[in-house]
Amino acid sequence: MIQMVLTDNSGNWFDKDEAKEFCESTRFNGSNRISIATGSQWEHQSLYQTKKGVWILHSWSQQQGVSEEINRISEQLAFVWLIKNDYSQYVPVQDLSELEV
Repeated sequence: MIQMVLTDNSGNWFDKDEAKEFCESTRFNGSNRISIATGSQWEHQSLYQTKKGVWILHSWSQQQGVSEEINRISEQLAFVWLIKNDYSQYVPVQDLSELEV
């Protein structure tokens, strides 16, 4: 069991081993791998869905002095993140139509 403690000072945590992890997608800009989620080569994100169905966004940086964040997010924000990072197959079809602009 790997406990991931949320950084919102709630004391809540989830078991990383029991959660479904979605890693950020990247693109190569000719020199570096760039995160699709953040648009940066230094800032990164992973999305987790806990075994209870809660969505957690884990953000971290390779830059010194920047703290990582582990926060609960809404289902709608999770779906937008999934689509942006090429995981649209995990978004229910009825929710896809609600996100269309």
